[in-house]
Amino acid sequence: GNGWDIGAEQAMAKKCDSDFIVCMTSRSHFRRAGWLKRFMEEVEKHGEGMYASAGSYENCHINLPTTRGYKPNPHLRTAFYGMTPSLFRSYPFIVDSRDKGFMFESSPKSMTNFCLSRGVPCLMVTWNGCYEWKDWRTPRNVFRKGNQSALIAFDRHTDMYESATMEMKIAMAKSADGWYQ
Repeated sequence: GNGWDIGAEQAMAKKCDSDFIVCMTSRSHFRRAGWLKRFMEEVEKHGEGMYASAGSYENCHINLPTTRGYKPNPHLRTAFYGMTPSLFRSYPFIVDSRDKGFMFESSPKSMTNFCLSRGVPCLMVTWNGCYEWKDWRTPRNVFRKGNQSALIAFDRHTDMYESATMEMKIAMAKSADGWYQ
């Protein structure tokens, strides 16, 4: 909870000599078997890139004013994600605090933006498909949308959505789409 989830993952990537690493932050969980196989099917198809089970346009930690209130902030969520260790090592910022963990996930200096600026794909992998950033909110039942059954990994934010009232679910879905009321 102090930014060390991603910082620890970054430190591990510096020492890791595997072909690919999969990282999960605290309070993440799976609801069915086959998650690693499903994830790796897409990695084998698409090669180097950043992969995650959920993408969001939510503007969680930064305010970017627009005429509608906030600018959408596309990013892959770090509850469950993976990439080659060499790609992780090339990220130019050290994550050693909670704020820098937020920066890594959802800021102009995010890992998603870093990859996209280098032409490296950032792909959301679900049970039903694999999607580029412009299509992260297109499929049904993804992060804070529908019954979330297409998600591979769940976390406290997906659990909060599931137990919310319908009114709160609508607000959370709009939040994930990048627009707040």
